[in-house]
Amino acid sequence: MSHPPATPRPGRQTGEEAADPVARLEAERARLADRVAVCERGLREAAARAEPEGRDDEHDPDGDSAAFEQALAVGLLERARHDLAEADAAVVRARAGRYGRCQACGAPIPAERLAAQPATLRCVECAAAAATTRRPPRPPGRR
Repeated sequence: MSHPPATPRPGRQTGEEAADPVARLEAERARLADRVAVCERGLREAAARAEPEGRDDEHDPDGDSAAFEQALAVGLLERARHDLAEADAAVVRARAGRYGRCQACGAPIPAERLAAQPATLRCVECAAAAATTRRPPRPPGRR
C-alpha cells in the first residue's frame, strides 16, 4: 500500500521553499487563496441561512444571530483577501529581488521574522516604530 507524499504542516517549509523565497511565498499565497475560497463559501452559506422565505427579521429571535454570523463572515473574508493581496505583493518583491529588506531602513529582515510573517515590509525595529506612531494620543491627565 503506497502513501501519498507527506504534506508539510502550515508554517513548515519544504527544502525547496526554504532555499527559494519565491517558492515559499507562492506556497503561502496558495494557502491564502484557499482560505479566501473557504471564507467566500462561508459567507454564501451564512447569507443563505439568513434569508429563508417569508422571514420576518423584526420578530425573528434568530435575526440578530444571523446578522452577526453574516458580519463575522464578511470580516473574515475581508481579512483573508487583505492577507492574499499582501502575499501577492511579497511575491512581486521576491521576483524583483527586493524581498527580505526593510522598506523603511533597508536592513535585512531576519529569517525568523520572514518565516513568521512572510509578507512583512519592515524589520522588527521599524515595525515597532511605525506601530508607536500610529497609536492615538492618550487623553490629557491619563497615563
